[in-house]
Amino acid sequence: MQKLQQWHAGDCTAFREALEFVSIQRSGRDCTNDSIYIDHPPDHARSTPVVPTPAKVQRMSTMDKFASITTAAEKKKIDIVVAKYIYATNTPFSHVEHQGFKELCAALRPSYKPPSRHQIGGDSLDEVHELCTKEAEKKLDGAHVTLSLDGWSNVHNEPIVCIAANTVEGETYLIDTVDTADNSHDAGYLGEIAKAAISKSQSQFKFQIYGFVTDNASNVTILRTNLSEDADLNYINMIPCSAHVVNLLAQDLKMPSVTDKVVKVIKFFRNHHKPAAWLKEKGGKRLSLPNDTRWNSMNDALQSYRDNWPHLLAIAEEHRQDDAMPNQMYNLISDISLKRNVEEMISILTPLAKALDQLQGSQVYLSDAVHIWDILSKELNSVLSTEKQKHVVKRRKMSLSRIHYLSYLLDPRYNGENILTAEDKSEAIDLAKSLHNDLVPTLMKFRVRSTVMIRKS
Repeated sequence: MQKLQQWHAGDCTAFREALEFVSIQRSGRDCTNDSIYIDHPPDHARSTPVVPTPAKVQRMSTMDKFASITTAAEKKKIDIVVAKYIYATNTPFSHVEHQGFKELCAALRPSYKPPSRHQIGGDSLDEVHELCTKEAEKKLDGAHVTLSLDGWSNVHNEPIVCIAANTVEGETYLIDTVDTADNSHDAGYLGEIAKAAISKSQSQFKFQIYGFVTDNASNVTILRTNLSEDADLNYINMIPCSAHVVNLLAQDLKMPSVTDKVVKVIKFFRNHHKPAAWLKEKGGKRLSLPNDTRWNSMNDALQSYRDNWPHLLAIAEEHRQDDAMPNQMYNLISDISLKRNVEEMISILTPLAKALDQLQGSQVYLSDAVHIWDILSKELNSVLSTEKQKHVVKRRKMSLSRIHYLSYLLDPRYNGENILTAEDKSEAIDLAKSLHNDLVPTLMKFRVRSTVMIRKS
């Protein structure tokens, strides 16, 4: 091999290290005419021979420093991480075959080749599901949970029913998903799904179920009644979803004559280019449309209308003669009574929105529901007529039950309050008696001690 001198690679550190590696590898054999000199030219080219010391010799066993290598085990591990990202973000599986994603992976690790969309939707999905199931089994073993059941349609408009487990710590685990196909979601069929889910939960996840929560549609209301009358399931408390009840109360108090007009105005400015440009020019904020599947969205829509109303009115006056401003729309915007009705609706929906946000928190207890309903009732009764206050009483009774009242009595945070009626307390005491004979005296002692502790603090 042609002899190379040190100065040939003087400015290239990586090249020098590579040549040094080759020189060291060849040092074990006679290579008089086939040597590569790194640190110095040949001895016969120097006036004074140089003997390299062992400290200057850096031995390299591999070339890994100069190459990106991904082993099969490392690729599998990275594939799982990529798959989890795809599933967690609801990203289409085809994303992994996008050129931009491939370039990203190449920049991060040149030797790594991302999985195909078929692998993401096949083997990787099975592996991640198995990993998540094992992790859930480990965390839920011996835990106290509440099961919740709900049904809806997926992105393919296929009817499904899901059962989830909710822990005291506020974590939620998907237990089962059932494709109901052409089966009617009546109380009988849903009862079969619920019992199967309860049996599976106890055998596979080994947790303790103390509550079963559903919304308040007529079919699942009957379901809760049927399950509570089942002798094998009487240890599980059947609980209506308080957040869903609050949303029903919002529907009770909604004024269609007001909301329908507001929606027309919002759609007009969102769906027409010139009015949208006028609003933007005025510095107005984007108008929000209500959505039936998003609770509190009507309140958000009304507030966006109220906040933008000065701009809307100015636009209506400035462009009254413009063909892009129909007379009907001008009359709606300039109607001061509509604006006042919107403000009245906001004063009603805002307490409801606040209660909804609280009830949908990650760590909300049954006792909290009693406290939240008490505050909500007082705030609404201050702005509602006597006739509309009846809706509040009806929905509160639908939302709260004796298990709520007993939990409230046992919660030291609320021991200083006296918001339960005599009927509420009687129901709580009756439940305590049915659970254990000694629970009522213990409950009384607990309340007395908690009251003393609260006063001392």
